Amino acid sequence: IILPYREKSTMAGNSSRAIFRLARLHLLKLAADLAYTARMSTDHLLPPDIAEGATLVGNEYGWSVSSFPNAIPKAQDASYACLGGQFQFRLDDGSIYEMYWLAADSTERTGGESWEDYSRRSCTEVLRKFEHLMSATDFAKEASNLKIQINATRYLVFVAYFVLENEWLQLQADRSS
Repeated sequence: IILPYREKSTMAGNSSRAIFRLARLHLLKLAADLAYTARMSTDHLLPPDIAEGATLVGNEYGWSVSSFPNAIPKAQDASYACLGGQFQFRLDDGSIYEMYWLAADSTERTGGESWEDYSRRSCTEVLRKFEHLMSATDFAKEASNLKIQINATRYLVFVAYFVLENEWLQLQADRSS
């Protein structure tokens, strides 16, 4: 996948094989999601009320951490599911430092689960994990581990992936092929 911006990632000193495997699995899932997102045309943007407080870089929405919780009920009301997301530092020079090890992903849709139930559950799961990571993570330390001298609060965003049912079905078809 070629991302439309410069990406700088590091494991911030975590070098165990288990963490590497977990990160690799997360990246594979994310790669499938991004491959779909990259095919979306510019007329397929999130509704403005859901995107409120977010910036769009390439095809990824990144919400300020104070704005993201407000997007969840709006997404649920519009029948969007949330596949998950991760934290990033987005700097003024266009650099992006992705902390993929700080992910808040929803669990897969179950076989008999209605779209409405999945939409609500996935959004709730991601919000719960987001809130946990916000309270348990020292983002200033994460920035230091990434060797960047920034005001972590100012540059911190949460990148989340919302999909409608037809988009989710297309993702499933793409993963199967």
